[in-house]
Amino acid sequence: MNLKLANYFKALGHPLRIRIIKEIAKQGELCVCELLPILQEEQSLVSKHLGVLRTAGVLNFRREGTRKIYSLAIPELIEFIKFLEENFNLKLKQKKSGGELK
Repeated sequence: MNLKLANYFKALGHPLRIRIIKEIAKQGELCVCELLPILQEEQSLVSKHLGVLRTAGVLNFRREGTRKIYSLAIPELIEFIKFLEENFNLKLKQKKSGGELK
């Protein structure tokens, strides 16, 4: 269980993967062809990161003809990411303004 959870968090450890998660969360589900113009990245790079997220259990996918449609395996993940971002940004502001980090 701990290894699986560690791999899950490891998969979240790349900025492009976070962007992918956010875009999929906005739309509910997306295919690679819909992600490419949004992300402005090469298809091979996006596909690689989608594979990492899928293998770790972050994303589900289903086939629709030749397309793979991706969705969040745990939809609440986006709320967790927002929580972390908000708190991280708050801590950075405190640090910059001379406040203590706790």
